[in-house]
Amino acid sequence: MNVGILHLSDIHIENAKDWICDKGEKIAKAVLGTWQPLDIIFIVVSGDVANKGRPDQYKVAHDFLVSIKNYIHHQQANVEVVFIVAPGNHDCDFPEDGDLKARIAFIDSVAKAPADIERGDSIYNGLLSGGA
Repeated sequence: MNVGILHLSDIHIENAKDWICDKGEKIAKAVLGTWQPLDIIFIVVSGDVANKGRPDQYKVAHDFLVSIKNYIHHQQANVEVVFIVAPGNHDCDFPEDGDLKARIAFIDSVAKAPADIERGDSIYNGLLSGGA
């Protein structure tokens, strides 16, 4: 089995005019031009898919990633394309007018004493919430 991995990171998509948005086909060509015919390609996107975590930014990111997948399938119909996406800090949709003081205090407390935080406690849950 021939496996390929395409790793993208920190693409920070803001809108459809971003520099990377029209590069899906070129990226796919580079992947396919590097190896012999593949059975599966993992497209790994690690962190900061969107710039501010807004739904419209994910729509643009979706379209960009689908353009890569579609080109690959057009060139090699039998290849399986699997996406693995891990969010980053820019993938959080924090309200611009929100008060993030409590969240910042939570983060500071974790940095000072990470062993004090337990899964499911109020600090843990506060860090995962969108605000205070």
